[in-house]
Amino acid sequence: MLLALSGLLALLAGAGSLLREMKSFLDELTEGTALNEALLSPLLKVLAVSVTARLSADLCKDAGSAALASAVELIGAAAGVLVSLPLLRAVLEMIRSLL
Repeated sequence: MLLALSGLLALLAGAGSLLREMKSFLDELTEGTALNEALLSPLLKVLAVSVTARLSADLCKDAGSAALASAVELIGAAAGVLVSLPLLRAVLEMIRSLL
């Protein structure tokens, strides 16, 4: 059990560095182009929601609760859609301005 926890902590530390690298890339992208950070922020949020929901569902499956895992996946998908609504609104506003 202790070995599994230490392995998990090592993986999370590695994932944290990858996420910091991705965030710095997105910051460079917003500085060098006309893209607004408000358009890229929902993408990061959807990524975080999907990873969290996936990990939670996998934990539920490992614990033997397939029904709860399905519910977590469904709620994660709904939360992803909810978080991406500002991006959808921005796209619709751009389309309206073109018409």
